[in-house]
Amino acid sequence: MKTKKDKTKDTPAVNAGEMTIITALDMYNDGLESFREKTQKEKWVVAIEGYWREGMYHNGYISYYIQEYAPGSWAMKTVSRNTMLDDVTEEDVEEGRLNDDQAQALWDRTLEEAQNDRCDDIVAVTLGVPEGMPIKEVAEKLYAAAMRAECPHV
Repeated sequence: MKTKKDKTKDTPAVNAGEMTIITALDMYNDGLESFREKTQKEKWVVAIEGYWREGMYHNGYISYYIQEYAPGSWAMKTVSRNTMLDDVTEEDVEEGRLNDDQAQALWDRTLEEAQNDRCDDIVAVTLGVPEGMPIKEVAEKLYAAAMRAECPHV
């Protein structure tokens, strides 16, 4: 999808009546994190969540959330965690019963810190959403854009 870049603000410009979806692949530097300051912490709604897997040691649990942060402007974020440590106990750590990936995930952290570690990223933003578009349709469009931008599939 083509987007127009507004060079003064480093974000795509939107024509009146035009719905534009922006993903991290469309942005410079920190991606879409510049939109985080516009969102409200308590207003996120779950769009889809579940397990993702790209390989034996590259997998986890991910939730996609959406929020309308201004009229006609929506953001989608992911919150993911590594499930590799879910069944690990303190006893496993003390007795050295960890594989290399589990040991790496624990590097310089306690088991509790590593198990509670979350990755939280804004992955898609849409501007110019027509008034009255159902939240489900907005979520579907943002999720589809996130998948094209190679975010983990649920």
